[in-house]
Amino acid sequence: MNRTVGSTGNPNFIQVHHGKMVINVPLSIFKGRTAALKEPEASRYWEILAGRYPWLNQNKLEEVKEETIRTMAGLLELESSSVERARKLFRQGKDEAALELMEGHLSKQPEDVDAIQLCGEILLSRGNSEAGFREFSRARSILRSSAKSANAAGRER
Repeated sequence: MNRTVGSTGNPNFIQVHHGKMVINVPLSIFKGRTAALKEPEASRYWEILAGRYPWLNQNKLEEVKEETIRTMAGLLELESSSVERARKLFRQGKDEAALELMEGHLSKQPEDVDAIQLCGEILLSRGNSEAGFREFSRARSILRSSAKSANAAGRER
């Protein structure tokens, strides 16, 4: 089985592939923006699916369920920003990977305050307080600069 994220233009469904079969799975069977299934909606959906496709035996239906969960998890991962992915890596104790991701992100968006602050948090947690506080100071400077620009633009109106 391979997975495709999304559906035929309908934001309320994801596409799940089972062999040559493409199944549009409603997002309403998930708990919010997670890959966890919501009951009783999920059970009702699997019953409908089993009735619609009688050749899907119980084992095949379980495979479709597992692929559905993996597809949703993949979709959520793709939708998350670099900063969110780095924060997740940091929470998992993968500081080096998180810092590398943030360095790449900041090379493209050097004034992303969230990314800079996350770098500061990571550096502080690694015992590099001087570099960590330097990142926090840099973030604060960018925020002050953008606030001054916004105030100046407001006065010009």
